[in-house]
Amino acid sequence: MTDTNWMPPGRYGVNDAIESLRPGAMYQLSNTTFTKWWHHADAPTWQEILDECERLKLKAYKTCRAEEYPSLQDFADAYYWKHMGDPEPMLDYLAKVTEIKNKYPKTTQGE
Repeated sequence: MTDTNWMPPGRYGVNDAIESLRPGAMYQLSNTTFTKWWHHADAPTWQEILDECERLKLKAYKTCRAEEYPSLQDFADAYYWKHMGDPEPMLDYLAKVTEIKNKYPKTTQGE
C-alpha cells in the first residue's frame, strides 16, 4: 500500500472514481448515499468507489515515480565511469534515485 499521507497530482477523488467506474454518470451524493442517479448502469457501491479511489491513487503514484527516476542511460553512463575509476556519476545517480524514493515512499516493500 502506498503512503497514505502522499497525495499524487491528478485523479484520485470520489468524483474521479465514479467517472472512472461509470463514465458520463450524473448524480447527487449525500455523504455516502446517492440521492439521485442518472446512468444506464446501476450506481457503484461505496466500497467500489473507495477501491477505485485507491486504484487511481496507486496508478498516479507509480506513474510519478516512474517518470521522475533518472534514465537507464544515465545509469549505464554512471556504471561505466564507476568502473573507470570515477565514482561521482554513480553517487549522483544513486542520490537522485534516493530522492525519488523519499519523495514517493512505500509503506511496505515489494509493492
